Amino acid sequence: MYVVVVFAGTVSDEEPASARQAWRSGIEFVAITLDAKVYVGDWSVVANDVPAHTAPQLNFVERRGARVHVVDLKGASLREATRHEETRLPMRTIVAPVILELAVKASHGIGAWRSEFDQLVLQGDVEVDRS
Repeated sequence: MYVVVVFAGTVSDEEPASARQAWRSGIEFVAITLDAKVYVGDWSVVANDVPAHTAPQLNFVERRGARVHVVDLKGASLREATRHEETRLPMRTIVAPVILELAVKASHGIGAWRSEFDQLVLQGDVEVDRS
């Protein structure tokens, strides 16, 4: 499983993007998914490691019984979520690569937007870890 971050900025194949340029453009989608589309060459990887001073803290929320927790990528509970975090952070779910691709296309006017894409949109600003 991989965390795939789709950035708002676009580049042509002739002008490869840098990780720093991508982070500056803002995050459009975040998903935990499989590498099928990367493996067959459908998706380009801008970076597979981002310096800690530029990477946002990507946490998710996960329902555990009657409570909602903030969890890390692996699902380890960090704390109980605040109401703000419940609405802002994406739910920790595994998304099929094709669903993520359809969401990206729909955001650019290619195909219809489906309600299942809403879970992939990062709500609000991402806090950047500057340590």
